Amino acid sequence: MDHEKKPYKTIFRELMGPNILPLNRKAKVSLRGQLEELVGVGIELVAHALRIITYHLYTNPKMLQKLREELAPLDTSKSQRVNLETLQKLPYLSAIIQEGIRLSYGVATRMGRIAPDRVIVYGQWKIPP
Repeated sequence: MDHEKKPYKTIFRELMGPNILPLNRKAKVSLRGQLEELVGVGIELVAHALRIITYHLYTNPKMLQKLREELAPLDTSKSQRVNLETLQKLPYLSAIIQEGIRLSYGVATRMGRIAPDRVIVYGQWKIPP
């Protein structure tokens, strides 16, 4: 099998790559902290987005009804699972998920501010590209 010949791509393999992190950030303690952040952020983002979506669906009966109508033709019996590709083709469901994510938290970890083509001016400081 092909997967036996090549190692799987994982977050850790990518972080350990030559140009991703400085050497001091590749220590086990540092990588463990980064993994905990990624998992925590992933769980919290999804959980909060689901809370937002649920709230808006149940406070807006027309929206909930429209979603139910879009989902109704799908065979959701235990013997027939709905695959991800089918769900991704549902425009109203996709819009609800995207809007729920948009309305939920922003990024919970630090984000680099990058302006590769211009100088950033912050107060008296100038940060070159």
